[in-house]
Parts: sequence; C-alpha cells; structure tokens
Amino acid sequence: MADDDSSSTHHISLWYFVIAFLCITLTQLVHAVILPRALQLWLPEASLVMLVGLVAGAIIAAVNHELLVEAVTFKPWVFFHVLLPPIIFYAGYSLEKNHGHVFFANIGTVTLLAVVGTAASAAITAGFMELVMQTSPASVKRWTTAECFLFGTIVGATDPVATLSVFKSVGADDTIYNLVFGESVLNDAAAIVLFRVIVPFADANDANGTSDARAVGNAIGMLVGASAGSLGIGLAGGFVVSLMLKLIARSRRRGVEGTNEAVHDEVADVPTLLVYVVGFMLYGAAEAAKFSGIVALVTYSVVVGHYAYWNMSTSQRRVSIEFSRVVGSLFELFVFAYIGVAASASVPKNAWSGELIFSAIPITMLARAGALVPIFFLANCFRRRKIPAKAQLLCVAAGLRGAVAFALAISADSPNSDSIVATTLGVVVFTTLVLGGTTAPLANWLGVGAGANQPKALFDPTTPREEEAAAAAATSHGDATAAPQQKTSKMWFLRLDRNVLRPFFCTREAVEEMAANERAIAEDPKRLAEIAGELASNSAHDGYHHSSELASSSNDLDGAVVRRKSGGSRGGVELITNPTADPEDHA
Repeated sequence: MADDDSSSTHHISLWYFVIAFLCITLTQLVHAVILPRALQLWLPEASLVMLVGLVAGAIIAAVNHELLVEAVTFKPWVFFHVLLPPIIFYAGYSLEKNHGHVFFANIGTVTLLAVVGTAASAAITAGFMELVMQTSPASVKRWTTAECFLFGTIVGATDPVATLSVFKSVGADDTIYNLVFGESVLNDAAAIVLFRVIVPFADANDANGTSDARAVGNAIGMLVGASAGSLGIGLAGGFVVSLMLKLIARSRRRGVEGTNEAVHDEVADVPTLLVYVVGFMLYGAAEAAKFSGIVALVTYSVVVGHYAYWNMSTSQRRVSIEFSRVVGSLFELFVFAYIGVAASASVPKNAWSGELIFSAIPITMLARAGALVPIFFLANCFRRRKIPAKAQLLCVAAGLRGAVAFALAISADSPNSDSIVATTLGVVVFTTLVLGGTTAPLANWLGVGAGANQPKALFDPTTPREEEAAAAAATSHGDATAAPQQKTSKMWFLRLDRNVLRPFFCTREAVEEMAANERAIAEDPKRLAEIAGELASNSAHDGYHHSSELASSSNDLDGAVVRRKSGGSRGGVELITNPTADPEDHA
C-alpha cells in the first residue's frame, strides 16, 4: 500500500511540474502581450506568477487531497539542488556582460553590505522579535531567543532570485544594479552559512538556546572556514576549466585548419557542457563538504565568464550565454510559482498568526534600513563618487525575500518551526508583491530607472556585446577613492589580470580579442552609451542600423556597427567592433 501511495505521489508530482511550467509560459504571454505597460511596472512578471501560484494553491487546499498536497509541498532539497544552481550560475556567468567592471570596482562596498549588513539586519530583527514575544498576548506562540535569532538570519538577507528578477526590469543605474546584485548574492550565501551556525542552538535539543564560549568560537571558525573553502573550490574549478577550454581551442584550431566550418560546429556543445557540468559538480561538492554551494558556484561562474568564455568560438559563446539565460529565467519564475502554491496549500492553518506577520513585516524593513544606512555612510567616507541618497533609498527598498528564506525556514528544526515558516512566508509574499511591484515606479520617480531616460539596453543581459562595452564606460562609477593606495591596488590587479592571468588561462587569439574589444570601447564610451540609449528608446523602428546614420552630427565610434535587435521594447543593442564581419558571427 505504501508503494502504491509513493507511486501515486510521484505521478502527481510529474503532472504538477508539467502543468506548472505550462502555466508559467501562459503567464509570461499574458504579462508581455495583454497587460498594459503601466500595469506591468506595478505588477512584475515574478509577482504575477506568484499570484497564479497562490490561486492554484488555494484550489489545491480546497480539494484537500492528501497525495496532491504532499506532491506540491515545498521541498528544500529540490530548491537548493535543482532550481537554485542554474539561477546562480547565470548571475555569475553573465556578470562581466552586466557591467562586471562596476561590480569589482564596488567590491568593498558590496562586501560590507553583504557580510556586515546581513549580521546587523539579523541582530536588529532578532532584538525586535524578542520584544514582540515579551509584549504579545498569550495566544501568540512564544519563540525562544535562539528562534528569534534564527528568524532574523532567515529574513536578514535579500534573495537573488527575487531581487534580480525585479531589477532586470527596472534598468537602474549600473552602480545601483551591481550593488544590489552583489549584496543579494553574497549576503544570501552569508545568511545560509550563518543559519547553519545558529540552527543547532534553536533545535529541539537546545530549546533554551543556551551556549558557551566554546560553541560561539566554533561557530565563528565554521563561518570563516566555510567561506574560505567555498572560495577555494570555486577559484580552483574556474581556473581548471579555463585551461581545459584553452587546450580544446588550440586542438580544434590545429585539427580543423583548412577544413569546412561545419567541422567546428561538431564540437560546439563540448565547452558549454563542460562549463555547466563542472559548475554543478562543484556546487554539490561544496554542499557535501558543509561549505556554501552558492559562494562556490558564484566564484566559479565569474571566473569562467572572464576567462573560459573568451576561449570559446563565437557560436559557443552565444549558445552558452543564451542557454544559461533561458534556463535561469525559467527556473526563477518556477520558484515564485512554487512559493505561491506552498503558501496556500502546504502550511498548517494553525501556524498562521496575524500578530506575528504584521509585526515581522515592518521589523524586517526597519532592520534592513537600520543596517544599510550606516554602512552607506561609512562607505561614502572612503569613496570619491558618493552613493547618493536616492540610490541608498532604492537599495533599501529592494529588500525582497524569496525562496531562499522560505527554504531555510522549512529546513529549521525547532519547537516553533511551523510558526517560523508561516511568518517567513508572510514576509516573502509581502515583499515580492508589494516591494517588487513598487520598485520600478520608485526607481523611475527617483530618476534612477529605465523610465527616467536611462539607456535600458545597456542593462539587458540578453545583449552581451554592448554590455561588455558599457562595462568599461562604467568604471567611472567605481569604488575609487582619492587615496593613491587605492588606485595603485586597482592597477596592480589589472596588471596581474592582463600580464599573467589572461595569457595563462586564455589563448593568444582570445587575449588579443579581449584587448581589441577594450580599446574599441575606450575610444568613446560616452558616445556609445548615447547611441545605445537612442536606439533603445526608438521602439517605433526595428531592423539594423549602422552608427554612420548617427555620425552626421557627431563623432561616433570609428568603424563600429551598432545593431538594433528586433523585439520591440524587449529588444537590445549590439556593438560590432569589426564592420567587415557578418554581424551574426559576433556573440
């Protein structure tokens, strides 16, 4: 009988996944074609998918079929080992195509926001939740002090799945995008590591949350060791794969010299498969070693995106970036639908508490503001280009919590775990629907979004070539200071990258192509941004345009071709640095 139930549950789960992806596809069609543009700003695609999931979950709960409810119950292992890795991989792999120079130039500020901000936000949330426990009526479930810290850790970090989904549609300033991107990915990893440190103090065997100095010391050691181990795994894997693709490129070039171009295509899938398979192997290895799979995969994907990517042919680059984008975007939306269904169908009714949810929502928002504002103030003391108040407000408002927070809550083992899960779900749904729906209008109102005359095409990850161009132009937004030491440090890193790392991990042709691309960009980056903005805003015309059409009244990039992709408002702009080549040959 048990085998029959297990088989039925598996059968229902398969149908659930099929129907879920079909609903996601239809929802995307409705959002892109039917909804008015004004409504799309207030109701992002992720929010609409979550609403569909909430409705579907309510229907499943009304049917109340035991096997059906069990089949759609949110399973943390599915999220962490199936859904999350492709999303994280695309975020890191496309980093250099999404203003990577700006990200690395702001690495100091990003680290402060991710590590210190996560810890401070968790502590503030825990303190206020402890106060709620002391003042709430007797009908509210009492959390222990350790459970309050556990909840603070769960909701203390923003979710890259939720945040990136919204920010890709905002088209915010590149510095803001990269600050939020870096913070959402890194502090998400920090929250997972911190969660693993705290959860033993909140489990059923330690309900009082007691600890001693040795336990705290072990926790700190675990935090440092997990971070270092994850970085080491990611760096080692990225460098090895880059070398392997360098050898493959050399072998292919020697073996097919003078042969038909079709021979090149026979091995076009090998580099892409190698990059993906090794990445997911490293993610699993890091998780098995009790490290952070997210940190390892982000590090790995950034390294291969910077070195291995250039060892590929143009067709291989196109395949790798587009495949990762499609899979990552699809899994993003499925995660939101998954949360919506689980919120309506999986959580016990007696676990919901209006007092806790309506207390936790403002507390988490205030905690994020209280943690980030002092960090921005400290960072501005050492930055030449200050982070303006408007950008700070947008970063604070972009505190979306998503599937990572929910998965951590489900994974927690404590006396009041059901209550923590329900409260976390309340925060996740509110931030996704309300904050996610108001982020784009807020960005436009503040004058830092695509709707505020920003060249949106420069921030579209589906157009890698012009984003590589914009990256060099965006270095002026960096974390530079007036101190000579800071400038020297950056020059040292650039010399190491260009003189040692690139020649060692990339083929000679790849190094030359990278250098030529950077030189072409450096000639006139400001004008490039203007051209991209003009073409992106000209939604009334599709087709291909040469920069010579704009050169009659200004000095454009010599010999460059700027191409407008078809697709209306979702199209992109591509910079072709070699006008004599076929535009389709450029990734």
